[in-house]
Amino acid sequence: MRQKAYDAGSNPATGTKRLGDWGKIISKLFLTVTAVCCISRYPLSAQSDTVVTLRKATARAAAETAGINVSIWAFNRFVTQEDFAKISFKTMGNNLSRGFVWDNDQFSTNLLGHPYHGGLYFNAARANGMNFRQSIPYTVAGSLMWEFFMENEYPSINDFIATPVGGMAMGEITFRLSGLLIDNRATGWNRFGREMLSTLISPVNGLNRILSGEVWKTSNYRDNVSGDIPVKFYIETGHRALVEDSEIRNRIDNAVFLDMQLLYGNLFSEENEKPYDAFQMRISFNFLSKQPVIGNVNLVGQLWGKNIPLKSEKSTLHWGVFQHFDYYDSNTVFERQQVNSYRIAEAAALGVGGQYRRTLKRNRQFFLSAYLNGVLLGGSITDYYRVIERDYNLGSGFSSKLYAGLLFGNKAGLYVKIEDYRLFTWKGYSADTDLSQLTAYETSQLNIQGDRGNTKFTILNLKFDYYLKKRYVFSLETSYYLRNSFCDYFPRVKYQIVESKIGIGYLL
Repeated sequence: MRQKAYDAGSNPATGTKRLGDWGKIISKLFLTVTAVCCISRYPLSAQSDTVVTLRKATARAAAETAGINVSIWAFNRFVTQEDFAKISFKTMGNNLSRGFVWDNDQFSTNLLGHPYHGGLYFNAARANGMNFRQSIPYTVAGSLMWEFFMENEYPSINDFIATPVGGMAMGEITFRLSGLLIDNRATGWNRFGREMLSTLISPVNGLNRILSGEVWKTSNYRDNVSGDIPVKFYIETGHRALVEDSEIRNRIDNAVFLDMQLLYGNLFSEENEKPYDAFQMRISFNFLSKQPVIGNVNLVGQLWGKNIPLKSEKSTLHWGVFQHFDYYDSNTVFERQQVNSYRIAEAAALGVGGQYRRTLKRNRQFFLSAYLNGVLLGGSITDYYRVIERDYNLGSGFSSKLYAGLLFGNKAGLYVKIEDYRLFTWKGYSADTDLSQLTAYETSQLNIQGDRGNTKFTILNLKFDYYLKKRYVFSLETSYYLRNSFCDYFPRVKYQIVESKIGIGYLL
């Protein structure tokens, strides 16, 4: 029996690629957006689709896509002086001849940073007049350019999946969020703050507005298109506690949390014609804790949908095709523990889903949503594979989600959430391989997804909201995380942890 490879790769090999700490960038970004939305004197509302009046500029879109890569490469090469950024015609030729491999970058880089990177490519196309489908080739091309030419490491197959597919979700959502802040009626500091935050969310869109002079112009309308889309933005903060299921006491991690949720569009509207005319976004942050700053990111965007006629006027039913992006991250609760509590992500997921809504007596409302997805690329924490910066397995599989809620008018709400992920890792190492005995070079040549096997991860969530005056909400929430990991060569690992939250929220 091989030893557990907890220490394998503890000294990372030089040349491991990094795209920067995108987690810190995103956290600062949305914190600032929240502040501006709360102090804005104009209501938050979405415009139909700014691509309607933007002129197509294919050459500029391509140039800006390439410019994103060159700018990031130059920063890595000359500012941070990363080894992987030392490129030449020889390294480019080696990449082209070798082809794609599975890399060993850290969890946040591969399954959050790269989708964000892909979102920048997507924005370069959207900000230059392309629609959703027309923007996809630019995202693919940008990813190929980076993988083959902008670093001296072999192209990564997982990056090439996560960057374009995850970039579609992040790119379209950030493009539309950027448009939420644009208001050509605003002046002074209000205008400056809106344009600055809009640019932070979608840098390419902001750059184009600066070059065209639109950032300085004022008019009597919000934006250059007409038509409003309903938007609900909710922010909540309070105390979060993670309690490990163990007989040992003091396995508790306390944190200050900040949750943000955005509901964009009306899923039941017959006017939804374009991808992401209706989507949901939720991001959770942790502060004053050893937990990751970004605890989870959940994106669900409708690509196509249709209402199903029902006899009762009090009931509505809708089904469609949805893109999902989910990211959950945690650190160990117990300091001497070597395995993190949970870590799961689906960077490229697509499936079908539907929502049922019924109006009840006394102004009550019930809703039920269900989704079933195929996961092309995901990641899950591993208890054994420790190579360079990898402590997780890559793989594919499926996920299912069920959400239910009961609204008591404008007084309270009760919500239940069940999410289940099943990821399979099929390309692993052989049974006689001892990872702890491999050299740094040998580990870099493994080209595997991780421990061969599968992981089942389930989330059970219950939340109660009580609406106070002036749009304030008092909330109680509890979650149960259960992970079952099955490895072909090692014993099964079962891990469970309970999360509790108490907070105050504000609904815009």
